[in-house]
Amino acid sequence: MQGAILRLAASRTRLRLALCGPVAPAAGEAAAPTWWSGLLDVPAVRVLRDAVTNWWKQHPWHTAGSAAATAVGVALQPVARRHPWALVAAAALAGGLIATSRPWRWRTRLAAGEAGALPRLLNDVLATLPVASWLVMLAALAQAMAPAEPAAAPATEPAPGPAPPPVEP
Repeated sequence: MQGAILRLAASRTRLRLALCGPVAPAAGEAAAPTWWSGLLDVPAVRVLRDAVTNWWKQHPWHTAGSAAATAVGVALQPVARRHPWALVAAAALAGGLIATSRPWRWRTRLAAGEAGALPRLLNDVLATLPVASWLVMLAALAQAMAPAEPAAAPATEPAPGPAPPPVEP
């Protein structure tokens, strides 16, 4: 009987932790040491963390970054709970794409004279489009730019006048 009661109490504790998370320690109790708290015992790490935290609080993108982090966290937490490996695979794919594109070199390429690469690239893309797509796009633009004519009552056209005399050379 005692074993069943202990198992029931342990099950309830696991459920409570799964639903509500760990309970914060009271003011008099010390929190269980973690790797981060152990790392913060090193004074240089604590100074570095404080410097980075102060820099980020004064950064112009702090508000937007915090809002984006909150939105991404809210959106990705359910996915991470249901499909953690899919999220890891997506992160690895995104990291691979970033590493392959090397965005840290874009600025030096532009400064080195490849600034004309974007117009050339756009020209190449536009040149490969089929003519029919250009015609459809131009027709849509012309239709959008044409003034809307009010629906007029059908008018009878006047009878054509006499034909002009032929011109002799």
